[in-house]
Amino acid sequence: VLVLGLDYADTAEYVYSRCELPELEVFFNALAEKNRLKILELLVRKGEVTVQDIDQELGFTGTHAYYHLAIMLKANIIRARSVDRTVLYSPNRGCLHAVGLLWKKYEGEDVNR
Repeated sequence: VLVLGLDYADTAEYVYSRCELPELEVFFNALAEKNRLKILELLVRKGEVTVQDIDQELGFTGTHAYYHLAIMLKANIIRARSVDRTVLYSPNRGCLHAVGLLWKKYEGEDVNR
């Protein structure tokens, strides 16, 4: 299968090189907590959110949300960008995709197809 003129393995290698993959232990520990999964689902659904959006949608307090966001940022699951004095959080899709490709290796699937 060709993707942009490269085979799948080359594409995966390119994605890995463009993204600092976290250690898998850090990545999966960050996702092992149900509130962080809820935050990730919200980010995937909405694209970009503020802490206030998280508080409103999930019923968190600011401190509670910041705690989970800090862990997810450290694990490279999400990104943050500032617009004026507002911080917007979004899923780090490149790294999520790269970890997905890496996970397929552990499943025994051929990443070259």
